[in-house]
Amino acid sequence: MAIFLALAVAVVALAHTAPFPFLLEAFTPRQSVWRMAPQPAGPAVYLTFDDGPNVEWTPPLLDALAEEGATATFFLIDEHLTDQSAPIVRRIAAEGHAIGLHSGSRRLMVEDPDDLAARLARQAERIRAIAARRRLRVPRAVCGLMATVRILKSHFRILTRS
Repeated sequence: MAIFLALAVAVVALAHTAPFPFLLEAFTPRQSVWRMAPQPAGPAVYLTFDDGPNVEWTPPLLDALAEEGATATFFLIDEHLTDQSAPIVRRIAAEGHAIGLHSGSRRLMVEDPDDLAARLARQAERIRAIAARRRLRVPRAVCGLMATVRILKSHFRILTRS
């Protein structure tokens, strides 16, 4: 009986904390990005920058990207959105970079799925208001199966990585 109980607890815990990218690919291929198709132009590098915007380092990074004609994806943390960083967020959007949601905490992995979806919606709306951009992405499915399902029902597109 103890083994059955331990197994049941483990399954419930995994459903709330373990990412299941293969399930995303199998059941919601249009709402998740797990693999990128090869580009006919040859090899490509996908640049991502987490934990921004940073008022000291993001502007020089944007300058370097512009100088090289490159774009990237910036994953922004809600707590870093301030009056000082708002112009940087607008510049990220204006220069054609992708914007994704990010968090500075792993606590979200165990947050109630509905609360997590509501939190992400609030963060997305805040970034949309600053950047004047509709499309945002959630960085990856680190929050487990239950929260991932709720996030997908909230019409976010989830990025995953290996």
